[in-house]
Amino acid sequence: MLKVTTGRIIAIGVATCAITSGSIYLRVRLEENIGNQKLCQNCKEKVLQCKPATVCLGEPVEFFRPSLANTYNYISASKATIAIPVSGPKTSGELLIEASKEESEEKWTINSLKLKVPNQEIAIK
Repeated sequence: MLKVTTGRIIAIGVATCAITSGSIYLRVRLEENIGNQKLCQNCKEKVLQCKPATVCLGEPVEFFRPSLANTYNYISASKATIAIPVSGPKTSGELLIEASKEESEEKWTINSLKLKVPNQEIAIK
């Protein structure tokens, strides 16, 4: 039978904390990297330039990092769908990005850009 000692319990606790902290750190870094990509930055700028979107949200508009837990988010070599949480003084919602590119190219083409807030969806050009 396995002898349970205080030292073993502490070691298991420390290992669990280290693994959990490491995975949370990696998740946050991945989410930040996605949100800081040129595609996302360009889309954020377009939202800020869109009068109906800024009127709906109110100013200042705040963008958050996309969540890896959101099943809408998908990125491959040729297709990307990303939901970026966005908030303003009046309401909050998500910026929905759909983009594509040829695998040999580096520049993404935005196919669809929408601001989705409760009971409303605003198409952004």
